[in-house]
Amino acid sequence: MSTEVDFVKNQNWCKPCQSDYNRTYSKGWRADNQEKIKEDRSEYYAENGDEIRRKSKEYHAAHPEQKKQADKKWRDANAERKKENDKNWRIENGVRKYKHEKKRRQRKAEIPGVCTDKDVDALYAKQGGRCTYCQEKLGDFHVDHIIPVVVEGCTHWPSNRQLLCPFCNVSKGKKSHEEYLEYRRIVGLPVFDNQEAA
Repeated sequence: MSTEVDFVKNQNWCKPCQSDYNRTYSKGWRADNQEKIKEDRSEYYAENGDEIRRKSKEYHAAHPEQKKQADKKWRDANAERKKENDKNWRIENGVRKYKHEKKRRQRKAEIPGVCTDKDVDALYAKQGGRCTYCQEKLGDFHVDHIIPVVVEGCTHWPSNRQLLCPFCNVSKGKKSHEEYLEYRRIVGLPVFDNQEAA
């Protein structure tokens, strides 16, 4: 038998009234059962973690802009938590990161060429102050290697450098120019005609 705190489905209520009641009841139930909700979610994730991660990865690859906005929103709302997470990551992965960076510096030191500040200014003017790939106006930017550091034929000369926004540079990663254009097509990011001959 229903009490005043039990869920009620009243056949005499109109749909808007029942909907309002449903929302109020659900909100109250969630507030009173936070621990149960956390336990249920943890149990579900433990049983279905691989599938959840797979679907999440597929969704983020297909919706990079939404992922970018969601990440920024989370960082803005959880600045202290992010700082703590980053600190913990550095502690747990410090040795691995150090070895990776050391190896990368060694590779870069063996690559011929140089790109001066003057060269970067020239690249900025050549690109009209816009990212090569997304064509957005550059604020903070990265000086990218068109042929990546990990690929034979890479140089530091300006002819192998381009200015990218942080998002495009990070998502390009170790991809070549052609590979990154193909990646952008697959995930639905814009590809402009003038990029084909870059």
